[in-house]
Amino acid sequence: MHELNNYLNRKIEENRITSYNIVVIKNGKTVFSTFGGFSVIIPEKIKTTQKTIYDLASITKPLATSFLIALLIEDKKFKQGDNLGYIFGDIPEDKKEITIEQLLTHTTGNISWKPLYYKNQNFNSIFREALRTKLEKPPGKFVIYSCLNYIILKAIIEKITGEDYISIFNRLIKKPLKIEDTFFSPPIKLKERISATEDGNGYEKEKALNIFKIKIPERKGIIWGKVHDGNSFFSGGTAGNAGLFSTADDVSKIAMQFLPNSNTILTNRMLQLFYKNLTPFSSVHRSMGFILKTTQGASISKLLSDKTIYHFGFTGTSITIDPERDLIITILLNRVHPKVHEPTHSDIIKKSQDIIMRRYV
Repeated sequence: MHELNNYLNRKIEENRITSYNIVVIKNGKTVFSTFGGFSVIIPEKIKTTQKTIYDLASITKPLATSFLIALLIEDKKFKQGDNLGYIFGDIPEDKKEITIEQLLTHTTGNISWKPLYYKNQNFNSIFREALRTKLEKPPGKFVIYSCLNYIILKAIIEKITGEDYISIFNRLIKKPLKIEDTFFSPPIKLKERISATEDGNGYEKEKALNIFKIKIPERKGIIWGKVHDGNSFFSGGTAGNAGLFSTADDVSKIAMQFLPNSNTILTNRMLQLFYKNLTPFSSVHRSMGFILKTTQGASISKLLSDKTIYHFGFTGTSITIDPERDLIITILLNRVHPKVHEPTHSDIIKKSQDIIMRRYV
């Protein structure tokens, strides 16, 4: 598709992104795929291939954490209405009534981000710091997209099951779906296949200083094969909010589990919760793990149906699922190598989707 490749190659020339990898699945079959650019520029140049592995950043939230929560609800390990006081017992008073559903839909009132690792660099300390952090709004009344919510969800998964989060993901999702190129903390032997991210952690250092007036641990050199997100890195690879690495092909295979015609793991009742608007009081419509297209100012193509769900990741990644058309569009970009490129990549995703929709749908 020359139009799409030409457009994305221009974005590379404009230094908006360094690479792209796209897969489009319709009616259960791949109808289009393309890639381009360099997965690594510094310290060496490595061309992107179809098998390039990307740091998925926040699409870890729906594809791993929300998915696991759904499977564990089905297994009757807990209910979506269970609150933190019931699960953890002795926690700060303002967090006790927060429910699992509120965590999933970003309606807890938690602030959007904090470098929770600024004092202690392990997951338990990071989780406890999330619980200590003052709420920005009262729970259940506002949508504030927050990484803290999914950090707490990881702790819930491990608390209730008594099992390590990564082990549960591998057992319940990776193994059944036979996705071999999907990892938390990918093995070093795959490094040359992995798209590198930032040179150091300057972006988070600047945010930490500007917002919280705190200094955070420094990460030196190109972040390559290690998760870009600081909370996940200092949690040992994932804090539940980020950390998943995968190819466009494997991301699409996971996404197929959210389509009624290709789902093999979830019950239909649970599947519907990924499409149901659980935040009708807000202009931002969120389901159990995704953003809905009915959200005011949704950052995806208008050519997609109103039933579409989607999610973006900070590094440049995105997954979009349209059940009405039995369609998945996986667009993995890299906008953080060797530094974080601004503005946001949402306009590139939207334009790319427009081109794809006109040609294939």
